Amino acid sequence: MLTSTGCPYKCTFCAIAGLNHYRERTPASVLAEIKECYYEYGVREIDFFDACFFVNKKRCMEIFHGLKKMDLDLSWTCRSRVDLVDNELLQTARDCGLRMIFWGIESADKDILTRIDKNIVPAQTEAAVGMARKLKIKNLGFLMIGNAGEERNDVVKTINWAKKLELDYAQICRTIPKPGSLLNRQITDETGQDYWRDFILGKEQEKRIFNPQSRLTEEEAEKLLKWAYYSYYFRLRFILRTLVNTRSLGELLRYCRVAIRMLSHYFYTDVRFNKNFSFFRFFPHK
Repeated sequence: MLTSTGCPYKCTFCAIAGLNHYRERTPASVLAEIKECYYEYGVREIDFFDACFFVNKKRCMEIFHGLKKMDLDLSWTCRSRVDLVDNELLQTARDCGLRMIFWGIESADKDILTRIDKNIVPAQTEAAVGMARKLKIKNLGFLMIGNAGEERNDVVKTINWAKKLELDYAQICRTIPKPGSLLNRQITDETGQDYWRDFILGKEQEKRIFNPQSRLTEEEAEKLLKWAYYSYYFRLRFILRTLVNTRSLGELLRYCRVAIRMLSHYFYTDVRFNKNFSFFRFFPHK
């Protein structure tokens, strides 16, 4: 469900930030749609797909108080920046069904965060994730590899820091110049080619767009991405915590299937097609 469109922040990598207007629906409109979904269609889980749900605290609190009055058996998730929350907001959200937050974390390096106009610092991430964890709200962190000025050690630092945050989940992506983003405009100016324009006109084939602002090579970025995922999810601590928190046999089987798919993907892409690739060659020792 969308309760707002656009985003008032200007992160360079984000296509949504390039939209002209940030617009919010009224709390009454949001609550009416939730009520209709609940009673007419049997909806019991909602993912608020706003780019940044907690932008307007007053509006959010009105929605939360309305949900509490409706007293619905409803759970929901949302996306947010780490610098928009406080304990009052999170506790009220949890009390009316908030189950998990998808945080825009991106990097552990404050200089990189400044370069991509994220305008947060790691300490704010630590505070927000810590508050949510104390309130039994799950945390998913969005992380990126290949940001402006980023080197291998920066990636390792970010992933190791994410482990210390004890995120319940981490989604790690390559930084790409999305159409409409400031990053894409910058790269178009630097290279003299607008990939997305040429792609739409049929002059360019579908491919991964390399970010020349990063100090990583294409090969390094791809190998670090694989290392990041396996390093994060195949830790004994993470596996044991997941097993302890598993509530049913069905949930356990889903986790096992995902683990098998991740391992098979590694062997399929890197063993079958690149005999010389060594997983441990890129595995940091510190």
